Amino acid sequence: MIKPRTSLDNEWKLISYIEDLSNEIFYEIFDYLDGFDLFKAFLNRNVRFQCLLNSILIRLNPSFSSCMQSNYENRLINVISSTRQRILAIFSYEKWMTSSFYALLTIDSSFHRLESLFLVGLNSYRLISLLTSLTTLYNLSSLTIVIDEDILDLTETYRMLCSLPTLKYFKLSFETEEMYSSLAIVTNDHFSNLKYLLRNHSCTFIGLTSILSCTPQLCFLNCMILNEPSDSIKEYVKIALSNLTSIKIGKCYLLFDEFEIFIQNVCAELKVLHINMYSDTVYLNGSRWEQSIQQNMPHLFKFEFQYHEIVEDNFEFTPPHILMDQFVSSFWIKKQWMIEIPIDILD
Repeated sequence: MIKPRTSLDNEWKLISYIEDLSNEIFYEIFDYLDGFDLFKAFLNRNVRFQCLLNSILIRLNPSFSSCMQSNYENRLINVISSTRQRILAIFSYEKWMTSSFYALLTIDSSFHRLESLFLVGLNSYRLISLLTSLTTLYNLSSLTIVIDEDILDLTETYRMLCSLPTLKYFKLSFETEEMYSSLAIVTNDHFSNLKYLLRNHSCTFIGLTSILSCTPQLCFLNCMILNEPSDSIKEYVKIALSNLTSIKIGKCYLLFDEFEIFIQNVCAELKVLHINMYSDTVYLNGSRWEQSIQQNMPHLFKFEFQYHEIVEDNFEFTPPHILMDQFVSSFWIKKQWMIEIPIDILD
């Protein structure tokens, strides 16, 4: 039972019918409902609910799940086609949904309020086509794409990414981690407004610094696999991102010297670092890390570091492993940071 205070007599009044709720309360309720469920529950109930559904105050966030496959196309046509001007977010979590979506609708300037887009199962042709159409959307701030094929070259993808005027968050993934794509030097006439970049795919160091040169406002970087460059990296590190304060690298194959050059020149303002190393035993040197953090990452306050080592037989301590004792100095004890050395023993 709900007891709102009325404006007429300033007294408490018992409410026994849902229709007695104010429009403001309905707006709050609608915010918690999926766009399809919202229309299924309230469409054509009465004149008042029809007016509420037509109100620009309602946030429409249609999401598609496998349970609706039987009537997916009917929902798509009846809901999205008639309300595309008011839709704020679209989430398509399965490949068949995205394929049907593209067969029935085109995301264009008519979705002018669209702020967030999540699509799974795009191929290279649809990806480029999508990015081209998104350049006309001036409220789009979040874009998540899952690719279902191996795109050998992502240069055009990231070049077009820089053309999306209001995008703040971008995540690009492949359906399988084995997929690999290259990224040549990205050149563009203007900079991107991205603040969060999540690259859930393998990339080279040169390709990474290339896209970073176009994202001066970036504050968070997540890179799944960062491969070692084939030549010296000094000539490619010519940018300084003063807003980049958080980095997460799932698998890093840079030598420690190369990693230091990257940190020192690109993200000296770093505050959070999560990194998993798969090469170069220098990373086991606690004194070297301590010196590097003090000189190159003076603002760092959260540090999670894993060094992965694969052995084919029994594990034995070597001189580099002895250097791990340096992680128990007063510097590390005071910081209370996490250092982990996983050992993978092959059968």
